[in-house]
Amino acid sequence: MSPDGTAFEPGHIVDAWLTAAVADPRGSGFGDARSALFAAVREDRNGPVARLLFSYCEHPDAEARRRILGLLTDMSWGAQPWRAAAECAALCLGDPDAAVRRGAAWLLGTADPEHALGLVRESDWRLDPVARLSLVEAVFGLHWDCNGDAASTLADSLRTDPDEAVRLRTALASLRVAPQEQWPAWEDLALSCLASAGERLGGPGSRLAFRPGWWWSLALVRQDREEAAYAWASRLLAHPSPVARLAGVDLARGALRRWRAAPDRLRLPLSRALGDTDPEVRAEALSSVCASLEASRLCADALAVALEDPELQAEAAMGPRTRPPSAAAAR
Repeated sequence: MSPDGTAFEPGHIVDAWLTAAVADPRGSGFGDARSALFAAVREDRNGPVARLLFSYCEHPDAEARRRILGLLTDMSWGAQPWRAAAECAALCLGDPDAAVRRGAAWLLGTADPEHALGLVRESDWRLDPVARLSLVEAVFGLHWDCNGDAASTLADSLRTDPDEAVRLRTALASLRVAPQEQWPAWEDLALSCLASAGERLGGPGSRLAFRPGWWWSLALVRQDREEAAYAWASRLLAHPSPVARLAGVDLARGALRRWRAAPDRLRLPLSRALGDTDPEVRAEALSSVCASLEASRLCADALAVALEDPELQAEAAMGPRTRPPSAAAAR
């Protein structure tokens, strides 16, 4: 039975949920159907409803496949391993659509972390770069925060990976827990890969679509490295690459949330960022400054100039366009 007491028809419920999910990704229109699917799968994780959902991973529409993988990922939390879901995810790692491959990687990392870790460790790199990077992101983002011997060994092996984006994500994950003597090496590695590979992290289909600057900020906050946060934010905001400057804005935003001295310490680099030539850097700097009353006061002159742009006025009203990581993620 469905939550409202009507007869449960798996195919109809899945179709109803999928239609609503594709039409309204925010989820306001498919709560009942989603609840019915969760209840059925919770009752039998390898039963007819679960197998029906697995079959939808071969749907002709790529957006539908991605939505189904996301639903299965949500169902996987707290009940690992779910071998059947992991097998489905592994098959989807070769999907022609990049967003679907990313979704499959996150499902595999959630449903069967050991299987995902094994694929990352393989030296023959059978996976394409998109799927492999997403597996690395899932492994570090969900389960393996570089704690313990196995995680440290994995991080050390990926330090010299041929893929710059893999090296970047590894460095940012390692900075969260690395001892002080290792900070310079991991930071140098992150900086060397940031400009060329930073845009590849958190692509469409990823469960945690955070930019590299957010991961870097979380690492510095977790280690309570206040002075380093100011130094790196200032350094990256002066970098010639807009990708690196965007990371600098994200570092500054994290510092403004965490430390009381941040508005004053970052006043000059943030004021310059408000006039950045790159529109995304400029908009994110504006939303970060406007989120802090003290930073708004200290950057008032640059802010007044920036707000003469009607588009930036809207950015200031809306705040950051992508939801930042929660405070819990820094722990």
